[in-house]
Amino acid sequence: MDYFAQIELGLRIKMLRTEKGLTQEKLAEALGISLEHIGKIERGKRTPSLDLVIAMSKFFHTSTDYILLANCRTTELG
Repeated sequence: MDYFAQIELGLRIKMLRTEKGLTQEKLAEALGISLEHIGKIERGKRTPSLDLVIAMSKFFHTSTDYILLANCRTTELG
């Protein structure tokens, strides 16, 4: 049973980024990672670390479940 789809995670990150009107460069800068790293995540070539998933969750004001599994888009985080 597969729960995690790396390509789908990348597509969700790209969607969240474009909804905010951000370039990959601006998102990478905001998260403190390289442009290459965010590009690979969005293309499903690299899985973000747990710390990065949490940072993305806070940045996009969404749940880590949504980023990882497309469940529950809202979050209790302020």
